[in-house]
Amino acid sequence: MQSDSQPLRRGGCFLRCEWTPEDVGEVDVLEFKYYHPRRGKWWSSKLGVFVYLAIPKDKIEVVEKAGMSYPIVKINGQEVTLSVGGGTSENGWTDHIGNIVSTFVNMPVRKVKKLAEVALSIGDAKRAGITLEVENKKPYRWRDESDEDYEKRTIAEQEADRKRIQEEYAKVVCMSKLKEGHGVAMHGAYSFRNTDFRGPFLIDRKPARKQHYIVTAVEYAGSAPMRTTLYYKMIYWVGTAKLNNFDITPPVPVNRVAA
Repeated sequence: MQSDSQPLRRGGCFLRCEWTPEDVGEVDVLEFKYYHPRRGKWWSSKLGVFVYLAIPKDKIEVVEKAGMSYPIVKINGQEVTLSVGGGTSENGWTDHIGNIVSTFVNMPVRKVKKLAEVALSIGDAKRAGITLEVENKKPYRWRDESDEDYEKRTIAEQEADRKRIQEEYAKVVCMSKLKEGHGVAMHGAYSFRNTDFRGPFLIDRKPARKQHYIVTAVEYAGSAPMRTTLYYKMIYWVGTAKLNNFDITPPVPVNRVAA
């Protein structure tokens, strides 16, 4: 494993931690990929935050332990598993620990505080000339794309990201507050009995340990109330929050790690 493949800024690296609760940092949608021997692979997403710590290189020790291309380092007595880049060289496959690396989601705050003890403060980082180039939020630019087309696509994708974050946060709020009798809206990608009816549906009950609600369509085509099942993936969470007057203003993250 090669730990010096890229020049670390002033002899340090940035460690990115992620939390699914709103603990600290930049709010975004975290993506998760799963594998199962029979079910294959699938993805999910949750609302979360990013936290960046500037760790001096002399505080990082590479642990000689098999990590299956996820090298393990020790920082202030804490073992941390990193994501890396890699490639084939003359010596076979080589893992490269770069300037900015990620670790597991939901790292215990107690452990992050131990890392923060040896991290540079914002003032010290600025005085040392260390800057953090956070991942570019703009999309990849195609070779023959004009400035105007690229700007339009960038604005459209950023707006889509904003709506996605809002929908994910609305889901968090609704799942914590929805009860029997509350209204639910169906997502536009789905239909009820092949019609344009999207709700409201009234919740009859929420089965334990299931990802769906048993609901009743009370205003469907003027007919008698009809009961159905609404799975989470079928629900328009922003619309559901508005039906029930839930506040879905995203929270302002609070730093609980270090000043």
